[in-house]
Amino acid sequence: MNLDKLPKLSNTPPRADAIPETDVPRFGGHDHPSASLALRGSSIADTWIALVIGVIFLLMGGRFASWGMAEITGKPFHSGMIWTGGEKAGQEISYWEIANAAAFSDMTLFSTGIALLVAAGAWLVMGWQHIGPPAAVIAILSLTTAVVLNGMTVARIGQGALVSMLAIALLGYEIIMLIQTWRSRRA
Repeated sequence: MNLDKLPKLSNTPPRADAIPETDVPRFGGHDHPSASLALRGSSIADTWIALVIGVIFLLMGGRFASWGMAEITGKPFHSGMIWTGGEKAGQEISYWEIANAAAFSDMTLFSTGIALLVAAGAWLVMGWQHIGPPAAVIAILSLTTAVVLNGMTVARIGQGALVSMLAIALLGYEIIMLIQTWRSRRA
């Protein structure tokens, strides 16, 4: 900020230890304390946001995790629903046959939670020289995958996929913030 254009209110001489404005690095410079503090503050907030919302999405898609564990261990997974009519009357409905693509929706919610937890980990290590950039790339790829899955859910279910629409907005925000922070730390 150029103070020369403001009206002079006193005849106070300039301080001898004052830093000329041209020597102060801009936002993104690592040696300026306020810039690094601002970057640390945003990454701490983004870490907590990604962590908390990621856990919420994991809990919302927990049924998919239960199905996955049953598949891995070879145990049967019971959906708890029975066909009431047709040639399958009286039989249990498999998880992937439940109406409104419930299994696909659960998979999307669970993958969104995983992507947000990966992003939270990337936020934690973003400042480390050797680990930060690869972690950011992995987080951006996992977030992008979750955006694609949420987009497929919205296309498949339609307006009923409100949570997936909100997840796309949140994931997009996380991607943009990771890219901007990564670029500012490289500068």
